[in-house]
Amino acid sequence: MNKRLLFVNQSQFGYHIDFFKYCKYLKHDFDITYICWDYFKPRIEEEGINVIYVPRVGTIIRRNFRFLIATFRVLKSHDFQSIFVNYFRACFVIPLFYNRRSWVHLHIVSGSVSRNKLSRLMYNSILSLESHFFYSVSVISEGLKKLLKVTSFAYILPLGADPLIIDKKQDTELNLLYIGTLSNRHIDDTITGLGMFVSKHRDANIRYIVIGDGWGNELEDLSKKIKELGLENKVELKGYIPHNDLGPYLEKADVGISYIPMTPYYEYQPATKTFEYLMAGMPVIATGTYENRKVINDINGFVINDDPESFASGLEHIYERQNSYDANKIRESVADYEWEAIISRLKKDILNFRKLLLVNQRQFGYHINFYKYCKYLKDEYDITYICWDYGDKRISEDGVDVIYVPRTGRLVKRNLRFLRAIAQVSRKNYFLCIMVNYFRGCSVIPFFRNVRKNRLHLNIVSGSVSRRPVFRGMYNSVLRFESRFFTSISVLSEGLKKLLRLRSDAVILPLGADPTFINITVDNEVNLIYIGTLTNRRIRDTITGLGLFIQKNKDVDVHYDILGDGWGNEREELTSLILESGLENNVTMRGYVPHEELKHYLGKADVGISYIPVTPYYEYQPATKTFEYLMSGIPVIATSTYENRKVIKEGNGVIIKDNPESFAEGLQRLYNNLSQYDPVAIRESVAEYKWENIVARLRECIDKRY
Repeated sequence: MNKRLLFVNQSQFGYHIDFFKYCKYLKHDFDITYICWDYFKPRIEEEGINVIYVPRVGTIIRRNFRFLIATFRVLKSHDFQSIFVNYFRACFVIPLFYNRRSWVHLHIVSGSVSRNKLSRLMYNSILSLESHFFYSVSVISEGLKKLLKVTSFAYILPLGADPLIIDKKQDTELNLLYIGTLSNRHIDDTITGLGMFVSKHRDANIRYIVIGDGWGNELEDLSKKIKELGLENKVELKGYIPHNDLGPYLEKADVGISYIPMTPYYEYQPATKTFEYLMAGMPVIATGTYENRKVINDINGFVINDDPESFASGLEHIYERQNSYDANKIRESVADYEWEAIISRLKKDILNFRKLLLVNQRQFGYHINFYKYCKYLKDEYDITYICWDYGDKRISEDGVDVIYVPRTGRLVKRNLRFLRAIAQVSRKNYFLCIMVNYFRGCSVIPFFRNVRKNRLHLNIVSGSVSRRPVFRGMYNSVLRFESRFFTSISVLSEGLKKLLRLRSDAVILPLGADPTFINITVDNEVNLIYIGTLTNRRIRDTITGLGLFIQKNKDVDVHYDILGDGWGNEREELTSLILESGLENNVTMRGYVPHEELKHYLGKADVGISYIPVTPYYEYQPATKTFEYLMSGIPVIATSTYENRKVIKEGNGVIIKDNPESFAEGLQRLYNNLSQYDPVAIRESVAEYKWENIVARLRECIDKRY
């Protein structure tokens, strides 16, 4: 089923070419509804588009109020995933009162074109103010974006045209074509300029078609000008012609006219007609506005001033070179402005409001929390994950775009490289939310030019675990200070939140695990498993404790799998201890095992070991392994940290002290009652910690806030 898309545009459907093309190209990907005023012009239809007309009657206040009410009725009656608004006065009311305002996008195609400077200033200032109510904004040109001073996050969504391939025949007739409004365009200058050209080239076979209408008596005024100059046989006024009927005129034309007065209010206003002429392969005579100068060059036309003499000069330039222009090269010069390319960008960058950026210095797949966030959210969000490249085996996940940043050089240099990479990604994309896993220096991110502070979320999974109190205090103080630069925070546990003294609105986003269903057989064999880091965990206590247990239970076949690695020589030291204790037949060091392969070892295990030193810095630090053991339905021997005591109860494990004797005693107690543990009851004891429930909490946090 396609997503629902609502276009809100006060221009009647089909009479605003940009939005008509959006509908035409997007209708196969979205169920489109288009709400607009009814100007009582002939209605243009497009199959697959549901058009809702609102009568444009009454005073400006009454009809605008009626239009807004109609828009909210449509929003209430349908569940739209995207709402795309073409700017009109008071449109800020839509994101202000709509409960999913992050799904509302504002598109700006024009500033004020009033000749009155004060009127322009007022209109543009109000437009700029209203644009700040929208979380997502696009403008048709970079120049207009700067002129209107809209948000720096605004996308550039330019005008365009469809390529028109014409097999033109060489002849002596030169056909000029103007398409567009006649109001405030001084088209009479082009007619006067044509008269000057004709008086100089009386034998020239030239014809000028003017298509368009104005708000006043422009057609009558132009007719008088044509008669005054005796150009009745050279100039033809066609009036307004629907866009779908322009093909024959574009096919016949040799030269396009893009005559826009060179004034401050038109300087950054691109014209659709410029692109339509060029896409038809014809050279263009264009006035030298900033936007025309960006696309018109020697290959595809000639730039002039906005006066009759300059128009006549430009016409002479084209007349002398009319057979030297290459239609294919002209089209290629504006290939980036094909509607198909523009709407592809619209679909990818703007209408996809469900884009998340996850920032984590841990390589993708090696931080289980963020890996699970990606796995469970990828069907609802377009996820980008940026991380350091540690050179480890790369883990991939369909639907997740992973950006690796080389982790080379000194600490400061590589951190700067990582921050620069984040800035580049955020500049190219509009993210609903940027979720940052805390790292030193992350407080710089809210100051990036292209990052909105209210879209940033900081996730904290740990405080310092240094053994030195001074270092711990410094690290935790810096962490707390940096967290204040983020508008939204989540933390692993309530205890960690208190320990770090984070602000009261920090959300608790705990660890979790996926249920693993295995058949445990009761026999004389006991299989222990430890999963996790070997650094600072005193795993040697568990090996020594295992030796004590075996001394008392020599007839019990015990096997202990240790899965994990450390930062130093931990594996070598533990291997030496195993050999010294004569436990080489009972203990196996497996090293690091990828998370997706753990199920094999959990399936054989009878007892999980969650051995965390009972120290102030580990007291409030939950361990993923605790939940993974319990979700596999196996009882746990866990040291007596605050976080372990919260989940380990009589029915799912035993709590011990962090010494070998206590480990041996706990193992004995658990072994004596091993047959009494019910895997189903063990899983139910931690049901709230299923990853799908944890991620649902994260999803709710994102949807509610953004």
